[in-house]
Amino acid sequence: MMFLADLNGAAGYFLRRVFQKMIFTRRASKLILSPGVRFRGIDRIRIGDAVRIDEGACLDCYPQAEGIEVGHNCLLERNVTLSTGPLPASIIKLGQFVSIGVGSVLVAHTKIVIGNNVMIGPLSYITAGEHVTDLIDIPICKQGHRGQGVSIGNDVWIGTGVTILDGVTIGDGAIVGAGAVVTGPIDPYAIVVGVPARLLRFRSHKD
Repeated sequence: MMFLADLNGAAGYFLRRVFQKMIFTRRASKLILSPGVRFRGIDRIRIGDAVRIDEGACLDCYPQAEGIEVGHNCLLERNVTLSTGPLPASIIKLGQFVSIGVGSVLVAHTKIVIGNNVMIGPLSYITAGEHVTDLIDIPICKQGHRGQGVSIGNDVWIGTGVTILDGVTIGDGAIVGAGAVVTGPIDPYAIVVGVPARLLRFRSHKD
């Protein structure tokens, strides 16, 4: 795969499909790997069927992490990064029919769990974890990480340039407006906007 990663055209797609069975623990059918896709910790990455991963995407697992799971019929657009941190049991889990827009970054020091039929707009950032800052006599970069995780329900639309911080839970059917910074829980079918994100209205009458 190292030699085939940057091979363009139909030949590149075909050869990557042939050789992917040698590197993945589960062989995915109808998997499309575009040129320039990078994997680290491949033994902990599980890819579903009919997944498309576009140019420049990177799936990166630390040795201690539980891994990355991408469900069936998902789309990772150009330059998307999925990265698990060094804490044990760190995981990113995508359900089915999840699309992640160009340049978005998901970093899990604990868990990021995303349901089915979720759309994440370009240039969004989701982090499940934070730096420990308890001590002032030790540099922050040496104090490690901790986190509560991020959970996103089914049928959620996350707009362009959204930031979702650790500890957030987003309910089914919610919409997060472009550029919002989400710091707390979002109810099902809520529409939120702003920095920090605040309730605009509900999609239904369940006030």
